[in-house]
Amino acid sequence: MRLQTHRDLNTMQRRLAQQNTALQHEVLARAEVEASLERLVAERTADLAHRTQALEESLTRLKIMIPSQDYERITLTIKAILDSENAAAAHACQFFALMGGAILYRHYGIQARPVFGAAFLMLDNVAKDVLSYGKMDSQGAIGSDANHYHAWLETDEYVIDFMAPIYGDAMRAKGYTKEVPRWMLQRRRSSLAPDAFQLRKQGDCLFMANETLSQRMLMDFLSVRMYQDLVRISTEWYRKPPEPMLALQTSSAGGQVRSMRIGRSILEGEW
Repeated sequence: MRLQTHRDLNTMQRRLAQQNTALQHEVLARAEVEASLERLVAERTADLAHRTQALEESLTRLKIMIPSQDYERITLTIKAILDSENAAAAHACQFFALMGGAILYRHYGIQARPVFGAAFLMLDNVAKDVLSYGKMDSQGAIGSDANHYHAWLETDEYVIDFMAPIYGDAMRAKGYTKEVPRWMLQRRRSSLAPDAFQLRKQGDCLFMANETLSQRMLMDFLSVRMYQDLVRISTEWYRKPPEPMLALQTSSAGGQVRSMRIGRSILEGEW
């Protein structure tokens, strides 16, 4: 009887040991699951934070000053006028700024001042090519002058460049062979890069105003009667969408008749 009791006790001890081992394995398995869940939560949290930041940046960009169809209409209006004068629209940033500013004021009540200076835009995420307007001295300082500049429009909150959809045309004239998107550029000033060396991804941009150059260029531009006439024509011919814009004919002092017609839609997106 005592022998049987010892056998039962040994059997019970073995079963307890097995149960204890199984329990330890279960505890370890649960710990591994909890650790995996914690890693997954951390990864998802980091991914969510990244997505949230990207969404906030996108929403900031979406808070545009004027609708995209109006932006494109203004760009096409200015380009049509320049084309009628056989001007190189891709190298006429000052006309896009001056005429664009006049149209915004007359038809939208928006006071946007033309600004001259240096400008930089990251074109793609792979090659990290940067569109650059301006100059750099021997010390690495970035600036602009009457021979190295870009022109755009600024309000208290926004930067807008009506020439942006034809950046690619300007770059091809300089030998750049890659495709550049025909995108609009109207951005909150708070979304601009802090300096030209912190352009990280496609669409990152910086506009550096040169107040002295701006005053000089504006005075030179507005002192030319023909340029004044082009600005006046742009504001009188322009019509806000969806109102159609009819073809317009003008004549020069020498009697030469010029025809202007809005071109086809070119806008593909936004920087």
